[in-house]
Amino acid sequence: MVDVRLEVIKPDKVFSDAISDEVEEEFRIETKVVLKMFKKIVRTWNTKPDFIVKGKRIGFGKDIDLIIGPDITNKAGRKFFWVDQGTKSPRHALMSNPFVPKSRVRKIGSWRGRGGAVFVSRQIRQPGIKARKWTDEIRKRRTGPFQTKIKRAVARGAKRTFV
Repeated sequence: MVDVRLEVIKPDKVFSDAISDEVEEEFRIETKVVLKMFKKIVRTWNTKPDFIVKGKRIGFGKDIDLIIGPDITNKAGRKFFWVDQGTKSPRHALMSNPFVPKSRVRKIGSWRGRGGAVFVSRQIRQPGIKARKWTDEIRKRRTGPFQTKIKRAVARGAKRTFV
């Protein structure tokens, strides 16, 4: 006759915050990277928008999201939104000749530009603002690296969970 005895081997300590600590650190780092990209876009603007950071961090089996965007409660934030998303309605501004915008579609950064609005009137009907799609470009560039960093952070945290 053979006796089989099952005994639970408990770890000395369980560090339950290990995973969340690692993920929080990656959020902090990624937030700095993305904010730096946004600030590069508005570098040459006279009035710069404030950027808001929101995020859903830890939820096992759920999405982890980092959300950063302009504060559209002020004029500079709304301007950023209009230029980023574009406008369908006509512009009522007559621009100087030559006019060169400070930004380009999907280019993270801004340049000197040239000219500006000469005259504004409801009688003038120019095409709307061409969408620059900065937020889409930042999302496209940063989603893959962010996902990789979060996966590695969870793995590091899991190793530290049981001490």
